[in-house]
Parts: sequence; structure tokens; C-alpha cells
Amino acid sequence: MGKEIADRIIKLLSLADDTGSTSAESENAREKAIYLMAKYELTESDIKKEEVITKSIYIDCLWMPYCNMSLYFVLAEHNGCMAVYRPGNKEYRKKFIGTDPENVDKSYYERLKDYSNLKISFIGLSDDIETTLYMHSNINKQVVAKTTEYSKIYKPLGYTQNDINNYKIGLVSGINKRLKDLRDRAVEEANIMSNSTSLIVVSSAVTKRKIVEDIVDRTMDINKQKVEIEKTDSLREGIFDSKDIVFQEGVESSENSKLIN
Repeated sequence: MGKEIADRIIKLLSLADDTGSTSAESENAREKAIYLMAKYELTESDIKKEEVITKSIYIDCLWMPYCNMSLYFVLAEHNGCMAVYRPGNKEYRKKFIGTDPENVDKSYYERLKDYSNLKISFIGLSDDIETTLYMHSNINKQVVAKTTEYSKIYKPLGYTQNDINNYKIGLVSGINKRLKDLRDRAVEEANIMSNSTSLIVVSSAVTKRKIVEDIVDRTMDINKQKVEIEKTDSLREGIFDSKDIVFQEGVESSENSKLIN
């Protein structure tokens, strides 16, 4: 792809999004950009030449149950990136807790810190990772609140911690389904809009999501089959209650998260 083609598409997209452009100018610029992108089989990320990066967060524990971890996986998948985790090491954690950073080599201390805590790494484009962290900050608060409320009601009735965890898995499964429905609807609408030029343009984020979709689906399905045997009601109630989760709310900037390049 010649640099002049990429520059031309970027200028057309900028014109299409320019608030100073008339509706006719915006529509014409966007149609030309879509035509060129389809002709040269380009995505927006190809044009912007965004690089795939890795960012990690450390959580102060050795491990966490799947019901807590799964929300990271689901949100990463739907934002076009991938999340992987590594549990903390018990022996390293013992050394880390008892180590004074002022009295040891800095690289040694950082290595202790790295291996003593649970680590979740996100692989993808910077904007996709940032969106994942924003969404998790918002949605996880709601999931925790609903799970706490559920626990207060049903633990006195004999429900176990496994039942509560199954409820949380149900919430995340329901969130996963709702996000898929929203994505499929957006892709369908985009394809309908592009029919006028006989072009079907799918965003690079959707393409990337397909790469990890099967992995996430299989994980969710296997876990769902397992918990249905343990407590079908808890899982179903979680899926039903997920309808109350709000996806778009103002959240605290993820700049405050412990991000490690």
C-alpha cells in the first residue's frame, strides 16, 4: 500500500468527522474513504499503523476464582484484545512481604514483586486495552454490588459460597451475551448502510475479536456446564439479573490503575 493512499484515506476520514463539514461533504468523504479501504483491503488500524502492545495489572493476591477472573476475559474479547493471567507464586510472595526495598537490589525487588502477585496481561491496541479497563472499572462495581446483595438474601437460606460464585458467573455470562448481541446488531447495521455501494466493511476490532471469540466461548460454555450441575438456579438467576447491568457510565480514569508496560 502506497503512503499516498493511506494519507488520502486519513484526510477523507478527517473531513467526514469534521464538524465544520456539511452533511453532503461528510457523506461524500466517508463514501470515498470506504471505497478506497475496500479496494485496497485495508482496515482503520492498517491506516493508523497502530502497534499491538502488552499492558499488565498486578492484583494483590496469589490467585482468584474464575467467577472473578472471567469478567476481564469477556470485556477484553469484546474490545478486540486478549487477556491472559498468571497466578502469584507463594514462595516469592513470602520473600516479597519480608523484603525491604531499600536494602536489596532494585531489579531483584521488582522480580519478587512481579512473581508474588497475580498478574493479568492485556494484548492488543492501546485504545482497546484502555476501553477494556474503563468498562471493567464500571461493570465490576455493579457485579460486586449485585453479588453482595444476592449473598445477603440467600446465604441465610442455606446457599453456599459455590452458589454465590455461580450467581456471579451467571451475571458475567449474561453480560457476555448482551455484548455479543450489541456487536452483532452494530455489524448488521453497518453492512446494511454499506449496501448502497455494494461494499461490506467490518471494523478491525470486530475482525480481531473473532480470533479470540472461540476460545472465550469454549471457556464460558465449559464453565457453564459445570455450574449448572452444581446449582442451576444460581446460574439462571445471575443470567437474568445481568439485564440490570449498565455498560456506559462515567468511570474513574484507568490512569490510576497499576499498569506495567
